[in-house]
Amino acid sequence: MKVTKERLAEAYGDWITAALERWREHYKVYSSVGKKPVLFIMAEKNAFADEIAEIIKKEPDIKPDEVLLIHTDTTGEINKGDLESLRESARNIDGKDNKIKVVVSVLMLREGWDVQNVTIILGLRPFSSKAEILPEQGVGRGLRLMRGMSPDSTQTLEVMGTSEFENFVRLLEKEGVGIQTVTNPPPLPVIITPIKTKIDYDIEIPTTELTYSHNFAKLSEIDPMSIEPVFQSVPSESDIIKLSMEFAITNTNVQQVQIEPTFIPLAQELLSSITYRILKEVRLTDNYFNFLYPIVKSYISEKCFNSEINLDDKTVRIKLRDLAIQGTIVSHVAKVVGKSSITKNNVKLNSSRLALSTTKEFTWRRDRIRCEKTIFNYVAVFNQFEGKFASVLDLSKEITKFAALAETFTGFKINYFSSRGAIRFYYPDFVAVEKTEKGEIYWILETKGREFEDTDKKDAAMKKWCEDVSKETGDDWRYLKVLQKDFEAYSFTNFRVFVDNLEEIKKSKSVILK
Repeated sequence: MKVTKERLAEAYGDWITAALERWREHYKVYSSVGKKPVLFIMAEKNAFADEIAEIIKKEPDIKPDEVLLIHTDTTGEINKGDLESLRESARNIDGKDNKIKVVVSVLMLREGWDVQNVTIILGLRPFSSKAEILPEQGVGRGLRLMRGMSPDSTQTLEVMGTSEFENFVRLLEKEGVGIQTVTNPPPLPVIITPIKTKIDYDIEIPTTELTYSHNFAKLSEIDPMSIEPVFQSVPSESDIIKLSMEFAITNTNVQQVQIEPTFIPLAQELLSSITYRILKEVRLTDNYFNFLYPIVKSYISEKCFNSEINLDDKTVRIKLRDLAIQGTIVSHVAKVVGKSSITKNNVKLNSSRLALSTTKEFTWRRDRIRCEKTIFNYVAVFNQFEGKFASVLDLSKEITKFAALAETFTGFKINYFSSRGAIRFYYPDFVAVEKTEKGEIYWILETKGREFEDTDKKDAAMKKWCEDVSKETGDDWRYLKVLQKDFEAYSFTNFRVFVDNLEEIKKSKSVILK
């Protein structure tokens, strides 16, 4: 199963539950000697880390300020704005008055990490040769011994998680757990900024008011009884998770335990948690909790399981505590809420345009190339494919100017209605101006290596934006998605040749075009 943010609870729910229950066992033991064990969870990406942290913050015995969420880039560097505060928080985790019990991160600090209190590591990352951090480093987070404990005491590190992670751990144990370091330093960042002497390559993009918005008054019109049930009855599968603990050097089974939830929240707590997750999924603020909570309560108690259920029943609450069941409910209701509260507006041009020459300088840590026909000192790209495409734009005589839009940094975006019921923003990759015999064509260009969920909705929204803006301004705006497999099928050095032959490219790969 491909793990996505929306299916994270389904994929990793048992792992998270098991890790929390083991941490609670550690907490009982270590508390008796005045120590605080820490659970360290390594996620695959920042969006997953966000979701895991939110799930854990809803645990009855863990407060929101007891969970430390650390965002890093793919090299292990913390986001610059959070660097000092998070570094300080990480340093003080072992402190007597420090509240942190759980740390959730994609990678971990490349420096300043000397925490002794990590006793459980949950690895939810695809640790492989392609990973930017070695699993040895992940395990190394738990190898520091707690200070002030009797030499007669045995300190245990439990490591659990995906099969890839556990395979690495077995190898480490057989080799005596040698901690290695990253040999390739992260790329140095550069400052990208508009160049005044290249003002002839400036591009002004029309801006419009957002197409989609929420009409929150419509929330009160939602009838929970009109929402289709997602279960035919209360699921009856066992809630017991079996966990086997092994010592890899001798392949000895050390212990087998059965993990069962020890904390069963009240019905109100469960409903509140589900409601907040729906609000987050639809991207509504918590101010609308009071509007949505009664709808969620009525739906779950009367319709969700195809019959009326008693929310105070212990068995029902155990089931509702299951992260996979919650995720299914959240996804289903979010779509209904989003669709019911959405309002689509006609295009309306703003009085001012977005001039790329007004972009504030920004730091870029990924790939970049130098090109002539852009107002920026560098073209900010994410990968070699984008770099090759930018070079073709720069070399094509019919392209008079272009620019990489660098996601949020240049500020151009449109919104669209996602398949999950949320209003989301789309940031295209490039803008270019082509000179033709009939006049200028303004291109919004998207490069795609792989296509993900809602790509079709982004495409449709961008095409509609171009049509509407062309009609309103009299300029010729067009949208083109460039698939990597199409672009690399031939050795293209000219944008117009590629566009003119695109349909033929999709039909056949038998002719090489120059």
